[in-house]
Amino acid sequence: MILLLEHLMNEEVVVRDLKPDNFIVDEKGFLNLVSLGSAKNISANHKTNTVIGTPHYMAPEIVLGKEYNELVDLWSVGVMMYEFMVGELPFGGNTENPFEIYESIIQGDVEFPRSFKDRRAKKLIETLLNMNP
Repeated sequence: MILLLEHLMNEEVVVRDLKPDNFIVDEKGFLNLVSLGSAKNISANHKTNTVIGTPHYMAPEIVLGKEYNELVDLWSVGVMMYEFMVGELPFGGNTENPFEIYESIIQGDVEFPRSFKDRRAKKLIETLLNMNP
């Protein structure tokens, strides 16, 4: 997933809707991104400001309507890593109300269950879910 995202960043593409539903594993075991419907090409040192994406995976700058670049995709990777390792979403996991989800994202407090003992993974996830890209 990281290599795929690195390739897209090198091509100056911001996906803006990275989530588990948009990936499949093919018959050879390779991971494929199957939806680029929200993707946008932005040249180096440029930004965009469209509010777009799936609420649980949206970076704070998208939620707030601020300008952003491809770093929003790293936030989404952090959300997915948390979800894969903890088994639930880090922000607004108990609601489908977009406004409650956005409020949880903006607060930015990532809490890990006591049972989560992997310090390296925790540090990586916390780094990816940094409110200041």
